[in-house]
Amino acid sequence: MNFKNIMMGGIVITVVLLLISYFLLPVTQDLQTDTFTDNTQKHTGAGETSVDVTLTHSHFYDTSQHMSVTSTEQTDTAAITDYNDSTDVVTIGGLVSNATRMLAVTYEIESEDNQMFTGFTTILWLIPAFLILGILWGIIRSFWS
Repeated sequence: MNFKNIMMGGIVITVVLLLISYFLLPVTQDLQTDTFTDNTQKHTGAGETSVDVTLTHSHFYDTSQHMSVTSTEQTDTAAITDYNDSTDVVTIGGLVSNATRMLAVTYEIESEDNQMFTGFTTILWLIPAFLILGILWGIIRSFWS
C-alpha cells in the first residue's frame, strides 16, 4: 500500500460522506414527516397585531422550526413569533389591526408510516450509518486486495 492509494481513499471517503450527508439524511427526515396546513379565519381588533392559532395536529418538532404562515390580508407581514409545544398554540405576529383574514399555518406532522410502525424511525436513521460503514468497508478491503 502506498501513499497515493491512502490519499485517494481519504478523498473518496470524504466525497462519499459529503454526498450521503447532503442527499440521504434529508430524505430520511422527509420520510418521517408529512406537511400539513391549518386554515383558520382570524380577526384582529383595534391595536392588536397578533393572534393565537391552535394547531389541529401536534407539530413534529418542539420549536417553530419548519413552520410557516401566510395571510390573505395583503398588508399583513405574518410571521410565527411563538410556539407552545405542550398546547400546540402558535402565536402569529405582524398582522394589521382591525382586519379579518384567513391564515394558513403550514407545519410538519408525524407521517402515517411512522405512526403505524414503531421501529420506522430507528430504521430510517440506521440506513445512512449502514451505508457509510459498507462504503468504508469496501474501500478498506480494496486496499488489501
